[in-house]
Amino acid sequence: MLQTVREQLPDLTDAVARGAGYDIKTTGAADAVRGTARKVGLSEPWRGYDKQTVSEIAKRLARSGDDVRQRVLRYERSHKNRSGVTEAAEREPANA
Repeated sequence: MLQTVREQLPDLTDAVARGAGYDIKTTGAADAVRGTARKVGLSEPWRGYDKQTVSEIAKRLARSGDDVRQRVLRYERSHKNRSGVTEAAEREPANA
C-alpha cells in the first residue's frame, strides 16, 4: 500500500497546487511535483521508456490498459512533462 501512495504523490501534489489556484507550469509547483516523484523513486513505466519518442510512446499507449496509462502520466508529469505523451495517456485507448 505504501508503494501505491508513493506513486500517487506527484498527482496529489499537482492536484493540490491546481486546487489552490497555482499555474503549475509558471510558479515552480511543477518542479515540486517532479522533486516529489524523484524522492519516492518513481521509475520509468517500462524498460527503454526514456529513450522512446513521443510517437513511439503514443503508439504503445493506444493499445495499453488504464494501469499503464496512469503509470505513464505519473512518470511523465514528474520527469519530462511532454504534452504529447500526457495527451496520449489521457485519451481513451483505441480498443475501448
